[in-house]
Amino acid sequence: MILSEMPAQFHDRLRLNQASKSECVAAVDASIANKRPLEAIYILDRALVRFPSSKFLHTRVSDLVGSLMNSVGSAKEMLDLQPMAKEDFSEILNKVENRFFPLHGVNSTEWTDNTFLNCVIFKTMCMMVENKEPIWNVLARLSEEFGRRSVNISFGGTARSAEIKNNIAKILIGGNLVKHHISNNFIDFRIKYFFAHEPGLLRLISSFNHDDIFIDIGANIGSFSIVAAKTKKCRVFSLEPYSVNYTELQRNISLNNATNLVTPLRVALSDTTKEGALSYQRQYPGAATQTFDGSNTDAAQNGNSMEQVQGYRLDDLISEGLVDFPNHIKIDVDGTEHQIIAGMQHTLNDPRLRSIRLEIRVEDPRNAAALRSIEAAGFTCKVGDDLKNMNCVRD
Repeated sequence: MILSEMPAQFHDRLRLNQASKSECVAAVDASIANKRPLEAIYILDRALVRFPSSKFLHTRVSDLVGSLMNSVGSAKEMLDLQPMAKEDFSEILNKVENRFFPLHGVNSTEWTDNTFLNCVIFKTMCMMVENKEPIWNVLARLSEEFGRRSVNISFGGTARSAEIKNNIAKILIGGNLVKHHISNNFIDFRIKYFFAHEPGLLRLISSFNHDDIFIDIGANIGSFSIVAAKTKKCRVFSLEPYSVNYTELQRNISLNNATNLVTPLRVALSDTTKEGALSYQRQYPGAATQTFDGSNTDAAQNGNSMEQVQGYRLDDLISEGLVDFPNHIKIDVDGTEHQIIAGMQHTLNDPRLRSIRLEIRVEDPRNAAALRSIEAAGFTCKVGDDLKNMNCVRD
């Protein structure tokens, strides 16, 4: 396996976040000297858990992945570099390629960018591997690093993964500094692998124009709202109904001095304009799986708490002047996507709307019908990165 030649005592200290930086660097050097680059990536990823603000460790990861990219390039060749149950991973890799290439087309923009392709492949493989396995850390770090490189290309200028100090994360995108409060381990994890989570959304944001209007539906703590505002100088309306996330969203807007560009609204989107119940399970910043006024979703059935919020049709929110008409929309909610799309038909058919980023499970017949209505309005919908994320762009 990938760590078979690593000393057991050092591995235990590394796993328990007890290894010193000098120990980690020495182990990385030894792994590289012995032509075990994936082992070196694992050590660096674990070291960054303990030393997240170390520019030196971040640079070592970047340099190592860069050398792999230059010497072998493809995900399959990287996984063949050292003994590690090749048959199992070859099977996973084949499944990823068989599912994605027909959806994108082998000559599409996405797949001709090898950095983006590798980011998506390693991300998807992560989703198929137990996160307790050491190889998960390697796949996640590879996805993050290739995602960073892809962002560096699409935004132009320097991109840098999160450096975390005193519970503040600093990420560089297109030479622009984006900050996040790290309020808990969940947010820490999401920000640590920020470039790996939704590379297709970052690619879409990179196409926005200066002064575009972006409506972020299900903004959560505001990560992508702030990226759009800071990198593209977009006017952003961040819609987040859950009170815990809404408070954190406001903190992040203030932290980034983005109050002149990002307007938060504590509203839920649906197919009717009325007050209703928002059900939720997890009571910490960054949590998802809240559901507004919907009894047939997992979040609503399993939710152990509720709060009252104002719901809106997007068409009504715009007609009442609470938000400006959007050029771009992101929808990331949990199970009510079809209702939101039903409530934005006037907006959908207006040619000023140019793109929609949609997290949606197409196996649900209601969602399949919603996608057909988007396509009927003149959009081409393609998988943006993993299979549940769609980028819909007007033809």
